[in-house]
Amino acid sequence: MPIGVRFDRIENVIEQLAAATDAELLAAVAESEAAIIRLQYEQLALLAELNSRNVAGTLGFRGLSQLIAAQVRCTSAEARRRTVAVERFGARRSLTGEALEPVYPTTAKAFAVGEIGLEHAAVIADTVEAIPAADEPSTPPWSKPPCSSKPALMTRTGCGCSASACSPIWIRTGPARRNNGCSKPTGESA
Repeated sequence: MPIGVRFDRIENVIEQLAAATDAELLAAVAESEAAIIRLQYEQLALLAELNSRNVAGTLGFRGLSQLIAAQVRCTSAEARRRTVAVERFGARRSLTGEALEPVYPTTAKAFAVGEIGLEHAAVIADTVEAIPAADEPSTPPWSKPPCSSKPALMTRTGCGCSASACSPIWIRTGPARRNNGCSKPTGESA
């Protein structure tokens, strides 16, 4: 394409922008942002397919992160961020080859249509992953009173004096208990 033709197109775009109202410009910014996000998701879908085919291993890379870093010339940190996004929001395959939905399907759909960006989707996934599972206790075992049928997992030790070696600490109970140089026997509460 001749340079003159490209320059004419740029001038045409600049003229259109100059004639646009503020509301039209704001709408154009929002639409262009959504289009960029949709393109990011399209790239993520391509990376997910490459990952499911093990193209990285076939080409001699240790993993998808290395392939991404080499292919798009980004930092290893950015490549890892994209790999995590592929794992969370990309389509997956079972060991038998059947298609599986993403780990976070609702977030992936919002990302795919441009409603939320990659950073927002990552925050959602981080938040969901930080919620303890239903089978995990909501309070640590050492904060509950000991049950008569089960031994306590942790014991508070120290004599309560102001010396740093005697400040109260939590340690595992059992034969390997220590008293950190405190003059009182281990296991006494402060």
